Amino acid sequence: MTHETMLSFDAFSRHWAAEKPDEVALEEGEKQATFAELDRGSGQAIALLGEMGVTRGGRVAPQGKNAKI
Repeated sequence: MTHETMLSFDAFSRHWAAEKPDEVALEEGEKQATFAELDRGSGQAIALLGEMGVTRGGRVAPQGKNAKI
């Protein structure tokens, strides 16, 4: 898959939140998050990155321990 054909995480979460908002997107043990919840969280992360100066098409790399949902 090339960079041009890759779906952004934002587009991915919006698509599935619209198609199946209540379906489980993430699961860890007893905890679950739906596609709608994933979309809300990604929107919040995108807004925060924008406040930090990251622009559309910019690249970021997460660093840290695995987080519980």
